[in-house]
Amino acid sequence: MKNKEIIFSSVVLTIIMLISWIVSYSNIQEMFRVSVLAFIGMMILLLSVSLFLRTALLRLSLMSFSVFILLVELLLFLGVKTKVLSTHRFQPVTDFYFDKLPVFSESSVSFDSVLGYRWNRDSVTVRKFAMETMVFENTFKGNNFGQHSSREYFQRKSSNHVKRWIIFGDSFTDAYFLKRGWVDVLDSLYKASEDSVELYSFSVNGGGIKNWYQIFTRFLESDFEYDGVVFAVFGNDLARDFFVMHQDSGKTLSQYYGTPPDMDMVKMDLNENKRIINENNIHSEVDSRWYVSRTLNYVYRTCLEIKYYRSLKNSTQDLREQFIQPADLRLDDKYFIKKYGDKYYLFAQMLLSLKHSHKSVAAISIPDEYGLSLNRASKTTSVQQELSWISKEFGLTYIDGYHLLLKYTSDNVEAFIPLDGHWNQHTSDSFAKAIYKDYNTFFR
Repeated sequence: MKNKEIIFSSVVLTIIMLISWIVSYSNIQEMFRVSVLAFIGMMILLLSVSLFLRTALLRLSLMSFSVFILLVELLLFLGVKTKVLSTHRFQPVTDFYFDKLPVFSESSVSFDSVLGYRWNRDSVTVRKFAMETMVFENTFKGNNFGQHSSREYFQRKSSNHVKRWIIFGDSFTDAYFLKRGWVDVLDSLYKASEDSVELYSFSVNGGGIKNWYQIFTRFLESDFEYDGVVFAVFGNDLARDFFVMHQDSGKTLSQYYGTPPDMDMVKMDLNENKRIINENNIHSEVDSRWYVSRTLNYVYRTCLEIKYYRSLKNSTQDLREQFIQPADLRLDDKYFIKKYGDKYYLFAQMLLSLKHSHKSVAAISIPDEYGLSLNRASKTTSVQQELSWISKEFGLTYIDGYHLLLKYTSDNVEAFIPLDGHWNQHTSDSFAKAIYKDYNTFFR
């Protein structure tokens, strides 16, 4: 009799909690109805089975399990309602993005056999999604040479008194994700002081030494007047192949080539590329119709986040180990040839050519988030050691970007875009201002 009373009380309590649970989800969307009905069906099934079981212990265990699930759901509902718990953490997972690449608007970039690509003259909108959030959004236009710069470029200098610098860099310097890159900011500082200094950035998002070499030999040496070159080097820039971007028919090609391709090869690879440029069509590994339970929402979201962070760590592990992690390096030509192969010869060839033509040359180490943390602990990254040696060997001016940024920024300020790796607008601007403060006369 006692067991029957317990069962009856449990059934009544469960029904009351089930009704309360349904009411708490009364404003759910049409797409969640299937999962609501499935959840209710599961609870009814558990209750029905428990009533007809002969073993009292199993009956009570099954009944307790169903009551426990609903109790947890109601407690979570109250926690979210009173804002004790995060609303977001317990909502259904509707979209979850694992793609590490940004998403560009239609027809924003075109292949170029010399530069790798050119940003189009019309407005370009770029967004990046990570997990469930959009980590950045920016709209800009390419200049007359397809570069992300507020300055139009001219092959001939307006006066012999103007000192023109060519800046080679990667995405940190091209800064497609920011309104203004550090080169633009530094250039505006010289304009404001009425110094006859021009900074032309031929930086390539995703690019490195092979893009720089192609631009230098095929374009700058014969067609441009300039007085100096700056190599703004991020961790693995000297190891990169020729980077290409191209868009057509709703697809984006982002790919490395051992040697610069022609348009036919690019179009062929683009047709085989399945990457959709519209972020609304990016595949997310979620079917939200099945995640109405707040408990399940939380567990499922946590599992997805663990998977994302693991993939993010794996994607950056080689970069950290080979180019950032400090090591006791014995630097000489053999070291660079072994590590970079023919790419080191290309870099050396550019440096020797610039020296022969009496151009001013500087190398800047572009700081990354992990490398900055190492520098704060009085450790030097591999790329800092390498650029310092190359600068001494070839007679360049070396600007340690890590030390420069730490000198003029606070540790308490958020410096990088979350879940991305690039610096934010504030840090990029601070970098430009730091260069202007400490190396003002060098660029004049």
